[in-house]
Amino acid sequence: MEWKVVYYSEQSGSMPVKAYIESISIREQAKTMAFIGLLEEKGPNLPRPYADLLEDGIHELRRKIMFFKDHLNEKFKDPKFKKIYEEEKYLLELGLAITEAREKMGLSQRELAQKSQVTQQQISKIENGINCNMLTFIKVSSALGLDLTLSAY
Repeated sequence: MEWKVVYYSEQSGSMPVKAYIESISIREQAKTMAFIGLLEEKGPNLPRPYADLLEDGIHELRRKIMFFKDHLNEKFKDPKFKKIYEEEKYLLELGLAITEAREKMGLSQRELAQKSQVTQQQISKIENGINCNMLTFIKVSSALGLDLTLSAY
């Protein structure tokens, strides 16, 4: 069986994994790509210490390990990053609340869009944490029967 490693691509078309690999030294690029090559060659049969089975058939490529929280705390030393992170996290939390309320009501994005008098694309953007104008957010929240409350945080 042939295995393929696929790099995640963002909406903008950028590929964070590729960008990361290209940002490190040429030796580390070669080593990282050799690891990925082994993964593509062996698939789920690549043993420890090179890869590990997590759950549901998901494998991780074992390379230099850094925990997310450690990385995040490192990035939080930059006040500008921390502010932007908190804004983006809040947008994602609002989007998640909208998604959960819509699903609880048994509505599709298209049905919610009709009920809110906005486009399905606007619903998708909100649910994906993409900034929208306040009127759109108010229309969608109102259609879901959600109360908007502002408080200092």
